[in-house]
Amino acid sequence: MSLGKRFALIFAAFFIAIVISFQFLYIMAKTTEKDKAARRQRMLIHKYAKEYFRALAGITAFKDTL
Repeated sequence: MSLGKRFALIFAAFFIAIVISFQFLYIMAKTTEKDKAARRQRMLIHKYAKEYFRALAGITAFKDTL
C-alpha cells in the first residue's frame, strides 16, 4: 500500500471515530435532559399529591411549610 493510501485510511478511521464520539455525547446529553425532566415531573406530582391529601384531611399548615 502506498503512503498516500495509508494516510487516507488513517484519516478516514480517525474522522469516523470523531463522528461516532460526537454522536454518542449528543445522545447522552439528550437522555440526561429527559431524565431531569422526568425527575422534575415526579417531584411536582409528589408535591401536589401531598398538598391534595393534606387538604382532604383538613390540615392547613405543617411546620415544614411555614
